[in-house]
Amino acid sequence: MRRAPGSSSGIVAHLSVIPAQAGIQWFCFTPEIECLKALQQVNPNVRDEEIQFFKQQLQQLTGALKLSNLRLDAVRVIVAT
Repeated sequence: MRRAPGSSSGIVAHLSVIPAQAGIQWFCFTPEIECLKALQQVNPNVRDEEIQFFKQQLQQLTGALKLSNLRLDAVRVIVAT
């Protein structure tokens, strides 16, 4: 921890950013895609278009995340005592 520049009482914590791409793939889209694929094996009513939709969503979101920039000033933590 270190003091915020220009402030006698502010403390700035060092934040480590976990890659959002991995989290989104694991928690949102990948399990859904795998579930639909497994369900498709026993249920012919699950269409390829449904699986493809989630794959496209994942690709678009991954692409958007790659183009995004992290701004360190976007998050502020204020501790009042």
